[in-house]
Amino acid sequence: MKDPVASQDTKKARHMEGEFEAEGSAPDHSATGAADALAQLYQLLGDYSPSWYEERHRQKAEGVLRKLGRL
Repeated sequence: MKDPVASQDTKKARHMEGEFEAEGSAPDHSATGAADALAQLYQLLGDYSPSWYEERHRQKAEGVLRKLGRL
């Protein structure tokens, strides 16, 4: 029997892969590209909450995203 949590995590990861692929394979070195990347990482880290991702990291990223008008 499949683990429902693992299955859900796999679906999220595939969805995020699709979003990255849809944006194109060429790297975007502009400030907008960096802000987009930070927003995606913020979302992924929030969703998966790895043990090394501390509250101070979240607050720092959130502060930058708020200044950029992304939150």
